[in-house]
Amino acid sequence: MNLSFWRGKRVFLTGHTGFKGEWISLWLQQLGAELTGFALQPPAQPNQQHEASLLRLDVSKAAHRLAWRPFLNLDAGLQLTVNWARASLEGQGMDAYTRTQINEYQTRVAVS
Repeated sequence: MNLSFWRGKRVFLTGHTGFKGEWISLWLQQLGAELTGFALQPPAQPNQQHEASLLRLDVSKAAHRLAWRPFLNLDAGLQLTVNWARASLEGQGMDAYTRTQINEYQTRVAVS
């Protein structure tokens, strides 16, 4: 992928305030795009709860029924994610990079 393609390009992005739109906005800005965003105003009285207030993430059932345990702690998982994003922004071959990360993870898990 030719990331320099975006340098100086004028980009009109709809939905730039949503989760995906925010990340795309940051990515395009870092690549040098001139970004203009448009999003609808949120409803004054939303009729649905936000998903985040409904989620109750809990691994206890997996731990109990499957004897599952996380291999990576939060810091290690975030570091892998940041490294991947940085490699992508630097224009590295992401297919090979991703496969390398997966192989390294599998090797670490097999050794433990």
